[in-house]
Amino acid sequence: MDAEYVYQGECPVTARLLRLPRSDQAVEAARALMASLETDEGKMFGVLVARDSQGQEVVLQAFSGAWNGHRRLPGWVDPIFEPVETALERATLPRLESIRHDLARLDHEKIELEQLRASLDQQQAAMAACHREARQRRAEARQAGADSAGLDHESRLQSLERRQFKRERKARLAPLEELLSHQQRLRRERRQLSRRLQSELHQQFDRALFADLPWSLASLFPRGTPTGTGECCAPKLLYAAALQGLEPLGLAEFWWGPASGQREPGQFYAACRSRCQPLLGPLLAGARPLEILYDDAHLIAVDKPPGVLTVPGQAGWNQDSVLTRLGPGLLPVHRLDLETSGVVVFARSRQAQVELRRQFQERRARKTYLAELARRPAQAEGLLDHPIAKDPARPGCYRLHPAGQPSQTLYRSLAHGRVEFSPLTGRSHQIRVHAAFELGCPIRGDRLYGSPDGRLRLHAARLEVAHPTSAQPLCLEAPVPF
Repeated sequence: MDAEYVYQGECPVTARLLRLPRSDQAVEAARALMASLETDEGKMFGVLVARDSQGQEVVLQAFSGAWNGHRRLPGWVDPIFEPVETALERATLPRLESIRHDLARLDHEKIELEQLRASLDQQQAAMAACHREARQRRAEARQAGADSAGLDHESRLQSLERRQFKRERKARLAPLEELLSHQQRLRRERRQLSRRLQSELHQQFDRALFADLPWSLASLFPRGTPTGTGECCAPKLLYAAALQGLEPLGLAEFWWGPASGQREPGQFYAACRSRCQPLLGPLLAGARPLEILYDDAHLIAVDKPPGVLTVPGQAGWNQDSVLTRLGPGLLPVHRLDLETSGVVVFARSRQAQVELRRQFQERRARKTYLAELARRPAQAEGLLDHPIAKDPARPGCYRLHPAGQPSQTLYRSLAHGRVEFSPLTGRSHQIRVHAAFELGCPIRGDRLYGSPDGRLRLHAARLEVAHPTSAQPLCLEAPVPF
């Protein structure tokens, strides 16, 4: 056991490293739980030692996934969420079961056809060896002066024999080729159906876990959420502690029951990298509701956290957004990148939306961003003026290109290693591309144009617009979280 192990993760908003130790109290509580456990099923268990609002220590306990067919048991924390059966699931599960039976049947038929192919391969190999020997004999006979007519006739017969065997082999193995093709089609259909179901499940999980929090599964798992995410002990315990208003003090996870693979009973293990590690930072960070910067009858401005879309995406898996979290009746005015935080405005009427958008289009809206760069610019200030276009080699990314859209960004270096950017145009990824390729100083944490290093250190700190009805100047500001 690694007595010094620490559960840790980065806060998605502040980029601060948050830590929770495998404390002595947690280990002691875990060993006490081991002494009372009786199970024939090998499983991960966990305990969390926490402090309540009265200063009293509280111990929570959890099991991973389901235990003896149950997801909820008295005395144990509840799962983060219970999947709700949907119309898609009702329509899809019978088809998946049918595909499973079809693949099992085809696997059985495939064994017989594979045996036939192996037998034909042996016959073909034996024929090839026989014909090689015959060619060698004919070559020796020709050198000895034998009549070539008979030798040529024998060669033609063997060539004919090979062609006939090849045709017969292809005909006899045609069912195998069709079977393999049918298997591929079924597996492809199974993957597509499973992905659709998994996507819907992740949307339910997203709404349950992050409904009021400034991050989402799309940002935490940019390559897709693994199956079983949120089912392990650590996230279940941290989520339960947050719901109960408890302050986590220590956490320990262990295996109990029959050994399985590298899992041994009574041994403590770290959080799994693929499913749990990305959740630790957000869960340790605790609740951070959206901060309202300005609100009246015509518009609302909020401090958008990183990792949440401004508006819903096109795919089914990324419908979570600031707009959907704020509720119906709002209209988007502009957008920030998924990984960028800061001021974002929504209109409460079509008239207000048109007027605010006109200010952006006519470049009357003044935007100020603050960033931390990988290194200091060679010049303290200047104008970045280079067209930006989509990068055909990297979908979703952009590059500097003479044929791109005109793009201009003012910048100046500030104290504490920060740089202020004021975009004069509003192209996608404009500041990130200008900083990385024209300034030669990528923004810290930019996984697309620099190096992954925690959250993207880019924040929309200030937005200056005229009120859509009164025309009074509005200066909307959001404090820099990093």
